[in-house]
Amino acid sequence: MSAKTLSEECDASLPTVYRRVDRLIDCGLLAEQTEVAEDGHHYSVYSARLERLTVELEDGDLQVTLEQAPADDVADRFTDLWEGI
Repeated sequence: MSAKTLSEECDASLPTVYRRVDRLIDCGLLAEQTEVAEDGHHYSVYSARLERLTVELEDGDLQVTLEQAPADDVADRFTDLWEGI
């Protein structure tokens, strides 16, 4: 989904969308890919890298578990592999 589409769907300004998208990318929850339009212009599209989010509350303790989806990009897969060593 593009930033413009996110802006329209969320009824938020483009600067707000870009700030939020940047934070989610930094956290590893969104992946960014570049799309090229027929006219030659390019733009970024974003996809979730979140496979599962679990929130558990037990005896007043809150535990949040995130499972990320496998990376599609070769560089991201290499980073995931390297960090797993």
